Amino acid sequence: MKRKRPARRTGTLVVVGVVLAAVCWCGSAAAQALVEKHFPNGIPSGHPRLWWNEARLSRAKTWAAAHPFEPSDIVDLQSDRASPIDNAFKYLLTGKTSYCTTAMKWATAALAAIPDTGQNGCNECRWYGPGVILVYDWCYPAISDKTPFSKLNRILKHWNADAWGSDQPYGDMDFAENNFFWGYFANNLLWGIASFGENAEAATYIANALDKRWDGVVRPHFTTCNPSGTPFEGTDYGHYMVDYMLFPLVTAGLLGRDMLGETGYYAGAVFNFIYNTTPAPTYQNPASKIAYFSVFPYGDAQDFVADSPGVYWDIGPAQRPNVAAFMKMMATRYDGHGLAAYARRWLSLTGATVPALYVLNAVASLDPGSEERDLAKLPLDYYASGSCIAHAFARTNWTSSATAVHMQLVSPPILGHEHADAGHWQIWRKGRWVALEASGRADSGFLIPSYAGTKGTTDVRESLAHNVVLFAGKGLASTGMGFATLKRLETNPNYFYAVTDLTASYHSKDDDARYGNPSVGHEEREFIFIRPLETLVILDRMLSNGSDTRKGFIVHAQTAFKAAGTNSYSATNGDQVLLLTTVSPAAPTYRTYDERSSALPASYRLEVETSGAGVQHFLHVAQARDSSGSNLTITPTESDQEFDVTLSHPTLGCARLVLKKGSTSTGGQFGYAATCAAVTLRPFIDSIQGLEVTSEGPVWSGLTEAAPVISSTPVVAATVGIPYVYDVYASGWPQPTFSLVENPPDMSIVAATGLITWTPNKEGTFKVTVVARNGVAPDAKQSFEIVVTPPGAVSPPNKGTAG
Repeated sequence: MKRKRPARRTGTLVVVGVVLAAVCWCGSAAAQALVEKHFPNGIPSGHPRLWWNEARLSRAKTWAAAHPFEPSDIVDLQSDRASPIDNAFKYLLTGKTSYCTTAMKWATAALAAIPDTGQNGCNECRWYGPGVILVYDWCYPAISDKTPFSKLNRILKHWNADAWGSDQPYGDMDFAENNFFWGYFANNLLWGIASFGENAEAATYIANALDKRWDGVVRPHFTTCNPSGTPFEGTDYGHYMVDYMLFPLVTAGLLGRDMLGETGYYAGAVFNFIYNTTPAPTYQNPASKIAYFSVFPYGDAQDFVADSPGVYWDIGPAQRPNVAAFMKMMATRYDGHGLAAYARRWLSLTGATVPALYVLNAVASLDPGSEERDLAKLPLDYYASGSCIAHAFARTNWTSSATAVHMQLVSPPILGHEHADAGHWQIWRKGRWVALEASGRADSGFLIPSYAGTKGTTDVRESLAHNVVLFAGKGLASTGMGFATLKRLETNPNYFYAVTDLTASYHSKDDDARYGNPSVGHEEREFIFIRPLETLVILDRMLSNGSDTRKGFIVHAQTAFKAAGTNSYSATNGDQVLLLTTVSPAAPTYRTYDERSSALPASYRLEVETSGAGVQHFLHVAQARDSSGSNLTITPTESDQEFDVTLSHPTLGCARLVLKKGSTSTGGQFGYAATCAAVTLRPFIDSIQGLEVTSEGPVWSGLTEAAPVISSTPVVAATVGIPYVYDVYASGWPQPTFSLVENPPDMSIVAATGLITWTPNKEGTFKVTVVARNGVAPDAKQSFEIVVTPPGAVSPPNKGTAG
């Protein structure tokens, strides 16, 4: 991931009264040694020192000439916090002190609002601190009275002490993923650099940031615990992991410390944001009138389902300005590589309906490239690995008609904004949430009815608000939760497969009787996402301790669950349906709940319960489909040793699963074909398939190029005046594209997905040939005939060939 950095230019550039110099302050011997240790290029004696050097500022001036902007003069602390930074940037471009006057009004108010006493946590420090320091540095020549900034020394001294987010564990809690920790990190490093040579305390703050926090806490954490860029604190607070580090990472790099190159976390974060974003704008709840690009929620997610979610800056959960700024910065860093091109594509997609002030102008001005790369060139599956957190994403394709699945294979214990959600899963399809957690913020009035109709309510932080298994009416540990263990994982053109042992996550290392769930002997969850059938199969291997042997399979949706046949329940959200079928046990107990409240406008729950001693299994099939689509035909065979399940669909093909019973996942087979008779079983791998995030994108080990194979069954009957639809499915890598080489007039196909549509206007027999190609020979060809009859006529049997 490392790229050779060009030599730092020397000399002096005068830009309208702002002096940039390569001369370094020396200070004390200890301070000088610290600088030499961390910053081989030294700290410039002039200002600005943060974010800019001569070449970058020159590039920004060129950009500004082509993209003129006028920053807001609003100085209210609760207004857009980008305005003071934009004003300071405008001063660097023009030398007009009026811009710094505006920025200083905000900075003065911010400093007054930041406390330097108290022993809990300092929100104002992380909200305002980086902006105040940037104003100090960028407006330095224009600030006649710098006395107000001396308060920063008192602030940092106080909040670096034993407090929430301090530079060392608070009790037995590790702050490596805490938003306060990272806010203080940014303040320490930025203030240490900005005031070095002018402030006797500056070296102390640099040491706090780099010696104590980065080298002492962060780098070890990023090495094994979370190397892949999936933030612990979830939807509401996880983005601060990249937000607060935007200016520190770049500034350190300019001074010779390539922090970005010391970890793969931030490159991984780019793809985590891409895969966690919905394939298309999403209606956040069934009553929504406006669709936004969204994200799969986890952890605290306040107002997630609101039409105009205020905590997301009124522009949608996927479109936070600080995440956009991070993606733009990474595009600049990796310009010329796939990572940059994918980041820019994500920005273009999600920013389509976003106000102009989406990315700070100081950030936008520096991206030298314009290359974007189609996200369809990325693998369909992604796994963000880590011993403390591991999320997986799988989808059918990269278009707006995709079905996408999110699986939380390993989750961290609750410290701040985390939830008890290890093993949780969610499904999105065609702009709707098909299966979704009961989203909300902990301890903030987001409450749902308790399990099994018992008296009282449960906070959304607890497991009941997520799609997991409860034992004896309780979920995962609320404090001191252990880490799940990922055991098997595989990507395949026809499926994604993962197995996670969740047992440790039900138990607490602090006090299991009080915070954990002693009723859990074992819980292992197996996921199989069958791509062509748009179906998630979930197998739970369960063993109870004690006399209460109840197990409850929990699933949530945004609309009410209704019985849909034997052992099946459905929930319809707009034109999309979740159909959940219990394959085993044969006669469970079902309960449904309306979880809606003023805080949760769209949340319903289905509980599937069984009980008994010894190893038990839940085997569920979760199909996502159009409301007008066909249900799967599920044909299970069960023996003492295994489940053998066939899933067939009129047009999407047939899959067969053989899953061995027992408390631990071993063996297992899968097969898929256009017809059940053509299915050939092959074993699941018995290990974890590797995935490496490179500068060109994620690369799965063992995923080789494969020619396309069309396996869907053509629809060969149509009626005059009635729309005809056939969704062609083809496996292969890279992902195939589709075209028609023989077809009746007015028939069309979506190249990216294979969706054929047509409205016939006369009777007859019409020949069709569809081709799937991906650059790997041979192309796949499917020829068939469609018999069009008048309304009321009997449809003929299928007639087609696939190859």
